[in-house]
Amino acid sequence: MLYWKKLVNNNYISQSIFFCAFLAFFLSSCGKELEIEIEIPANNPKLVVNSTLVPYSLPGGKYLGIELGSSTSIFDTVTHNSIIDASVLLFKNNDFKDTLQYNPDNGLYSFGYGPFEGPSIGDKYTIEVFAEGYEQVWAETKIPEKVEIIEANIIPVAFINDHGGVWSEVVLTFDDPGNINNYYEIVVVSDISDYLYDPKKFSPLFSHESFITGESYYPSPLRFDLKEPKHLLFNDNSFNGEDVTLSFYYYPPQFMTAKRFVSHHIVSVQLRNITEEYYLFKTSFLQSLYNQKEDILYGMGEPLNVFSNIENGYGIFAGFNESIVQILIPETIVD
Repeated sequence: MLYWKKLVNNNYISQSIFFCAFLAFFLSSCGKELEIEIEIPANNPKLVVNSTLVPYSLPGGKYLGIELGSSTSIFDTVTHNSIIDASVLLFKNNDFKDTLQYNPDNGLYSFGYGPFEGPSIGDKYTIEVFAEGYEQVWAETKIPEKVEIIEANIIPVAFINDHGGVWSEVVLTFDDPGNINNYYEIVVVSDISDYLYDPKKFSPLFSHESFITGESYYPSPLRFDLKEPKHLLFNDNSFNGEDVTLSFYYYPPQFMTAKRFVSHHIVSVQLRNITEEYYLFKTSFLQSLYNQKEDILYGMGEPLNVFSNIENGYGIFAGFNESIVQILIPETIVD
């Protein structure tokens, strides 16, 4: 019995010595600077293309050109990376059309179309881009047919949110072409017509239509930290070849005195028939933006690859067509 107690004591002493030695080693290691080499992959930048093509339409056509930049590493602190000395070749329906020139006034390689000029339905456009230090890129797209707005009605005061802000409702009717997959985008501008194609002027939008809210990019109602989208994108899987009437809401200009008023304004509603590559790029791009914003309940979303039709590069080169209606909204008092 005494031998057992002695053995236990000896084991305890041995363990204590080992623990003290380990603790001394650990504390001494904490006082040293450890150099850890991290191998960072080589940054091989790629060309980034941004361009959308649309036929000319009243009240004012879109300036057609190509924005060209460079991809950057996450460790790169450069914020402005436009490329101004590239060789950009444009082909129309497989025939060489022009070598595009850089315009420093707007930062685009201009297509050279004058007023009332532009692409036509069915035209195929191809670009090839060469720039020193980058792999050659190319892309192609077509101009889809125009889907006309049959009717558009607006209710100036349709919804008032928790903060007292007024939302106007748009009820839109169009005829979806059958026997073909169509993709759509709706944008609204409640400003003068010069800003029809300036995304900064697009109004916030929302809808209750299931074929819109069911899209992957559309913000979940649980994400109250996210703002309403400025683009409503959807496909015709649920109504191919049918007459469609849908409703959505936009945030009109408004002001407050003793009471709240919806301001006198002209609203431009654009129904865009977009190509599949346009649809895939924009929906994945918007979803990626939302995923990058941290949710206070669920944390950061998973990284998402943004679709691109630029071979050997990034970005988008895509055609679309559009029907535009402009409606004058008188000053309206909010009851």
